[in-house]
Amino acid sequence: MNLSKIKEISKSQGKTLGSVAEAAGVTPAGLNFIIKENNTKVDILQRIARYLGVPITEFLDEDVASIQPYANTANIGSRFHGNLNVGSDQNISRALDILESQLKSKDEQISGLIKALNK
Repeated sequence: MNLSKIKEISKSQGKTLGSVAEAAGVTPAGLNFIIKENNTKVDILQRIARYLGVPITEFLDEDVASIQPYANTANIGSRFHGNLNVGSDQNISRALDILESQLKSKDEQISGLIKALNK
């Protein structure tokens, strides 16, 4: 993930990080922590993406080919046009399920690395 894009996108839209935090349901300090640690829950990331009018995949920096067809169909908004076209609930749900699975996998990998380092 590349959550530093939250700063870039909000700045380009003239939105403050405080307003992003409020829309995400976290404190400004919490949002700063999320950006710094480059980690958050899918539901928070979804709220941030919705508020900024970008697809959730905007924050992924790895190959997202496996979810791109769903993300394109779901098109959770456009920062250029300001419209909100959520597409079908089924496609959004499938894309979020895939993202949750990918995030869980990354969390497991990180936990394994931390355990290996602590030995």
